[in-house]
Amino acid sequence: MKKRFLALFAIAALIVAPSFGSILDNTTHSEWSAGISLGTNSGAQVNYRVNDQLTTETILGFGALNTNLNVEYYGMYKVNEFRINDAMFNVNTGLGVSFGTNFSDTVSIAPLAAGEITYSFDDEFPLDIGLRAGIGPEFKFINNILIFGPSWNAGLYGLWRFI
Repeated sequence: MKKRFLALFAIAALIVAPSFGSILDNTTHSEWSAGISLGTNSGAQVNYRVNDQLTTETILGFGALNTNLNVEYYGMYKVNEFRINDAMFNVNTGLGVSFGTNFSDTVSIAPLAAGEITYSFDDEFPLDIGLRAGIGPEFKFINNILIFGPSWNAGLYGLWRFI
């Protein structure tokens, strides 16, 4: 069971690793932020703003749906923005992957298509808040039996930017 989880994790890492290439590029402008995410995966979240259009997001927490430990990774791309009065909101979309386990008989992996709406306060109060939702197929191993089904997630997060 553990070998399958590690193999699935390695495959997913190979799929999403190219988004980290621009992180290593010294010419990009970046921001780290960290905070809390509440929802189907509640826990600690770390974001890295690669540039004005691309953000990588990692969440380590406890899944509310069938798993004890859940790790999610997203690459989110800004596709639009809108205003409500003087407040500017960003609309982001991207791809992600979710890994979950209950440490005994269940391991799951789910590739996700996700969307989110975010708001960033000014630099005097460097806080980002967002609402994210995702959907995709889930591959779940329960007692070495593969079960295929739908997966969804939703969450609200608040992150402090380290400027």
